[in-house]
Amino acid sequence: MKLITLIVGFALNLVCMDLFASDPSNVYRFWSDTLATHFYTINEEERDSIQSQMGETWTYEGPAWAALANDNYDGALPVYRFWREGAGPHFYTISEDEKNFIIDNFPEWKYERVAYYAYATELQDTIPVYRFWNEYKQTHFYTADEHEKNILTENTQGWQYETIAWYAYPRDFTEPEHVRLFAAAGDDWQEVRIPNICQKPNCSKTQVKGNLLEESIKLSTYKLIAGIEPVEITESSVTASQPGFSGFITGIDRGTVLAPGEERVFSLHAYNTNGAEITLTFQVSARNLGNLLIDNYTVVTQR
Repeated sequence: MKLITLIVGFALNLVCMDLFASDPSNVYRFWSDTLATHFYTINEEERDSIQSQMGETWTYEGPAWAALANDNYDGALPVYRFWREGAGPHFYTISEDEKNFIIDNFPEWKYERVAYYAYATELQDTIPVYRFWNEYKQTHFYTADEHEKNILTENTQGWQYETIAWYAYPRDFTEPEHVRLFAAAGDDWQEVRIPNICQKPNCSKTQVKGNLLEESIKLSTYKLIAGIEPVEITESSVTASQPGFSGFITGIDRGTVLAPGEERVFSLHAYNTNGAEITLTFQVSARNLGNLLIDNYTVVTQR
């Protein structure tokens, strides 16, 4: 596990959290292109304040997992939140020893508060929250998404898996704007975050080898599920890194409208005419969703 000496922090306007709620509540996730880091809060007022006052810096990504606002549950422990003013990311830990070590040895790091409560060991109905470190970005990243964790583990892009940070609860998907994305995995479906940390250019790449000269090949299949509001697809497109090669999406088009709760299965396909190595980028945009890079594929064809 990396020590806190490698972490930097960024201050946000804080809003006192309601510590009297007892049921698990969503922990909300933000991404900043400017700071190249994520931020997490269980506080709905803080979430709304960031969206309304700091929207140019922070992009709201939806619920990450669910946690507790107090320690009324047996075994629940505080998750501590630190930041270093003016530098960028926050740091979170459930370890009392790590918290005290930081306070005793790094006065430049400000202990903010208990972020929420979670568990140090796995209990029934809980899920692991994984912790990654990026030396280049000098920040940690936390995810409860198995697909996201596996992508970062297999295609690190500078992210090094450290440990299970704590155990929390699955997130609640009742938010009106939320759309769920699943990728086909054999006979099952594996959920993919929207947006996903690896659904950004040059992050998720899959090698596909084969003769694509005459017929197209289906690369993968996905399924979108609308939330409690309709979702309109505003863009469905594929771009290629070289001419003479193309891809296409079937099952979903610009103008497609998904009714509340409706499911729509779509597939990514590719073909070319020159046998080159090429990268295809598949993108979908939807109202209340923003631009989603579904996948990047590096396709190596053979004559």
